[in-house]
Amino acid sequence: MIESPPTVDDASATTRMSRAGRGIGETMLFAVKLSRPGFWLTAAWFYLFPLGYSHLWATPRFWFGLFFVMFPFGLFIYGWNDFMDAKADRVNPRKGGFLFGPKATDAERREIPWIIGLIHLPLLGYLGLAVSSRFFWWYLLLAGATAIYNLPRWGFKNWPVLDVLNQTGYLLVFTFSSWINGAPTLSVGVMIFGVMFAMHSHLLGQIMDLEPDREAGRKTTAVWLGRLATKYLMAGLMAVECLLVFEIGDGVIASFLAMGALWFLVDAGLLFGSRPYPGFLMRLFLIGWNAAAVVSAPWVWVHGSFAR
Repeated sequence: MIESPPTVDDASATTRMSRAGRGIGETMLFAVKLSRPGFWLTAAWFYLFPLGYSHLWATPRFWFGLFFVMFPFGLFIYGWNDFMDAKADRVNPRKGGFLFGPKATDAERREIPWIIGLIHLPLLGYLGLAVSSRFFWWYLLLAGATAIYNLPRWGFKNWPVLDVLNQTGYLLVFTFSSWINGAPTLSVGVMIFGVMFAMHSHLLGQIMDLEPDREAGRKTTAVWLGRLATKYLMAGLMAVECLLVFEIGDGVIASFLAMGALWFLVDAGLLFGSRPYPGFLMRLFLIGWNAAAVVSAPWVWVHGSFAR
């Protein structure tokens, strides 16, 4: 039997199905970019803090939690940020890839709330109903901290100092790890170190984004202080972190923090000073940051100093 050629309607349907298939793939790729894979390993590093000495890595909940803090958690906080910051992102030279996130078009920007909702609603149901009702409150705190940061005009990201203090929201990663794995809550000293670490990491991002933020009319802490003073502030934060971690009993991590503080002092005084970093160096910073997380993560787990 000779088959009849496809009709125009059949061909149109096939084309629409093909486009839909490509659309799903492209949407998922966009969602991954929104979650900032360049920051996944830092989130994983925080996730391991309460789990020293344990063998929880052999349980499914450990791997679910690790996946959650890297992809869905990152998608929630950074996706919301990209939804609100589309104007600044489009003139940001470091945007447009997996390390620092995408440059969303108007059409992609409109999809961001739907992407976040479709991925997080099932997770909210699972965590709240199957694991513990405490996670409903955890999600409420996550949404509150993210909303306060991103509110138009009055959001903390538009106010110097408050934009940095908002990084205390990363304490939610420690809480999540303790709850999902049934591990003890971290000590106050470790939590203070984690918050300060998140703060100096945020300041580094602001240093890199100083010109695009200024052009978009945002007054971040780095825009307010200037690049040079922000580097000195970062060095000071890392010096205090070094002392905290040394007191906790981890000389190895403390040494890395001391070297980081020294780098920013030398950078501010002798190297780049108030000049912007070139693009390749910004990428190198983040790659090195991730390499340090990979190298130190086994030490954090085996030594267990943060979990004591």
